[in-house]
Amino acid sequence: MKIAEVHTHLLDHPLDVAFESASTRFKSRQHILVEIVCDGGTVGWGECLGPAVPNAVMVQT
Repeated sequence: MKIAEVHTHLLDHPLDVAFESASTRFKSRQHILVEIVCDGGTVGWGECLGPAVPNAVMVQT
């Protein structure tokens, strides 16, 4: 079994009330789901923690 495809799915939900940490302001919550498709048809899902958009680019590279 070999990996045939890798897809990232960006989940982005705007917040009704923004919040702040020590370094930034958050207006939305973002997460990345990673879909792995194997050559035999098996599909697996996982998540990629950390900054969503840069992580999606790294996974696709």
